[in-house]
Amino acid sequence: MSDTPETDAEEDASHNFAELVVPSSLARRLKRERDEAREELHKASVEANALATSIQKAEYSDAKEFELLGSVAGVISQIDNMYAGVRQQRDEARDTVEQLTKHGLDLMDANRMLKRELKRLKENTK
Repeated sequence: MSDTPETDAEEDASHNFAELVVPSSLARRLKRERDEAREELHKASVEANALATSIQKAEYSDAKEFELLGSVAGVISQIDNMYAGVRQQRDEARDTVEQLTKHGLDLMDANRMLKRELKRLKENTK
């Protein structure tokens, strides 16, 4: 077993319950539920690792020393941090587009005004 907060807590809990007498039907049910919880934790770990790796490759491929943290909670924290960075990039891109749009509209207005002025000058020189 790996040394993670999840497995450490599980080992501590198993030591506390080792001396209890538990009816066999309850023990079987608890074992089944524990096994199911372990399987769900494993699935969550695989999915979180895949998502974090995908985001890292797509958005932060220049970060060569990327390493997944050992626990599901750690990987989710990494995903949260990467997503915050992506949101910041998105917001900066939106601001840039907004500024460029405004400048483009200003240029279009100036162009229309110059065309009107040119037309007026041509009419006055006839």
